[in-house]
Amino acid sequence: MEFTGKIIKLLQTRSGVSQRTGNEWKALPFVFEYKEQDKDKAYCRVFLETLDRKIMEQIAPFVELGDDGKPVIENGEMKMKQFIEAMCGFDNYINTPPSGRIFNEIRLYKMEVLSKAPEKTEEQKAEEAKNNSFSDLTPADNLPF
Repeated sequence: MEFTGKIIKLLQTRSGVSQRTGNEWKALPFVFEYKEQDKDKAYCRVFLETLDRKIMEQIAPFVELGDDGKPVIENGEMKMKQFIEAMCGFDNYINTPPSGRIFNEIRLYKMEVLSKAPEKTEEQKAEEAKNNSFSDLTPADNLPF
């Protein structure tokens, strides 16, 4: 199923190390709200999670950062500058572990961020220009280019 809607909550990222491969992983859980196509006012909300770093990079400009450059966290949620319009594809699976207890699992298989990143403030632009300045570099040794 694929729906267009908006990400209304970004939760704190989770991370760990895979027991099987030993590789580090990072996951971004979020709440996605979308409108049912055949209903006028009904909105559905689902809890989804992505492990895709490219998607996390697309979402990063929408996260409010503190003075230390890290995301502002309030009540276990990352503070957002605005809701993020996105298209999410997900399916519902039934998981039956050996214990016999049945779990419902919603798996995200596709996601595309549709919103444009919010404009940077004048302060942010000035700080970025300062950090990208070439004035503190030493000239190269008579290179032809």
